[in-house]
Amino acid sequence: MKVFTIKNNNDFQKVFGNGKSAANRFLVIYALPRNNDVEQISRIGIAVSKKVGKAVIRNIIKRRLKEIWRLNLKEVKEGHDIVVVARVPIVNVSYYELAKGFLKLIDKLGLRKEG
Repeated sequence: MKVFTIKNNNDFQKVFGNGKSAANRFLVIYALPRNNDVEQISRIGIAVSKKVGKAVIRNIIKRRLKEIWRLNLKEVKEGHDIVVVARVPIVNVSYYELAKGFLKLIDKLGLRKEG
């Protein structure tokens, strides 16, 4: 399944400014419903600061988050822009803990499909 991503800075800023947020030790997730009636797809944007580590580490984290998103896309409601911000302690967390934390935040935001 194709992963649609947010690439435009204006879209990131819109989600940061107007979206709901939920956080844990490793992640902050912002979510904003899309007003576009034509495409009811959900897009993800991933932000990893240079404080987290060097480029290799940041890319590993981005790939992990993108894969967690891809595997759980069928469980997430359509029509939202979601921005995931990685916090510094994410470096020491396993993939499975990260996936579990990600899904808990999705639940907290009310983005998981019913049934």
